[in-house]
Amino acid sequence: MTGALNVETLDPPHVVGGEAERASKVIGLLREREAPIRHDAARARLLLEDRAIRSWVDASIAITAKTLSDEVTYLEATADALDVQFEALFLAQNRSLFRVEAPGDDCTVGAARLPEGSAWVVKNRDNKPDGRHILVQYTDDRWGHSVLAHSNYGGPIAASSGVNTRGLGAVITRTIVQDPPPGIYRGSLMSALLAKCGTVEEALDMTYGLPHLGGTITLGDRFGTIATVELEPDALTVEMAGHREWLAKTNHPSAQSVVNESGGADPEYLASSKLRLLAMQQTMSQSVQLEPSWPVIESWIASRMSSHDGDGAPCRHGKSPTVNTAVILCDPPTMLTSVGPPCEGQWQRWSAELV
Repeated sequence: MTGALNVETLDPPHVVGGEAERASKVIGLLREREAPIRHDAARARLLLEDRAIRSWVDASIAITAKTLSDEVTYLEATADALDVQFEALFLAQNRSLFRVEAPGDDCTVGAARLPEGSAWVVKNRDNKPDGRHILVQYTDDRWGHSVLAHSNYGGPIAASSGVNTRGLGAVITRTIVQDPPPGIYRGSLMSALLAKCGTVEEALDMTYGLPHLGGTITLGDRFGTIATVELEPDALTVEMAGHREWLAKTNHPSAQSVVNESGGADPEYLASSKLRLLAMQQTMSQSVQLEPSWPVIESWIASRMSSHDGDGAPCRHGKSPTVNTAVILCDPPTMLTSVGPPCEGQWQRWSAELV
């Protein structure tokens, strides 16, 4: 894809209310997407017959309920609306830990700050194109703001990428971990951060001290602060931009404090992650050398995320194809998203005022 973007206005489904009300509305509005989560929950229910797995799930639920209670309430209401076992639905969110699905979720993300003002973040989501992916706007009076987020039907409000109208943007990636102790799913964490935080500093304060299950989260805010966090069970590692004005992540932890950077990943998966990281680092380095105009940067990064060039190309068509790109500006809160793979050139944009 080259040249100017062909962009339509995004008018996403918008659900309003507390956790239970919003969860019920999402399930009701998007029923055509329920087959994948019912399949995952049915397989997870069989796994729960294993005492060790059931104990792990119960402990993880207790940890999440103690620290991020709203996320458990939302998932409980989702289970009720789907009429599936809550513990099975909870386990389905962590299906990769228990081989409930084939390897996938090979995502590429970056963040940068503009010379004066806002940060921006970007993500290519590589996953199974099975219809589970949703994009919904959420409003809760207790938050005092709205959240627009890519997620999975039957999951938390934000399991991929999102931005809130306080000017916080966030994207996550998966990393493979082996036999982690009970902890908090990265999608539940990101949902809580977008619901409760308006700055990277606030988000980091919430993240510290929690037991995590792997993955990375990349954050940006309206003040131009950016950070990435490796949410590994053995080490929480934060990287913040200093003189360099960008960050990038893929699917492997890179900190020396992490015991096993491969986490049991097969060589092909790890090699892909490293190649995509190198390519994304080059892309982000080039992005901060562009004319400091958001329309220029937005169009350029959308084009780059649509590229198939090189071994580390961000737009992929294989075992784990790219299902969408999200380009997020924090001020004003804006999301440019592809409708399907970015290389197809169909784009929509949502924008809101800061609150």
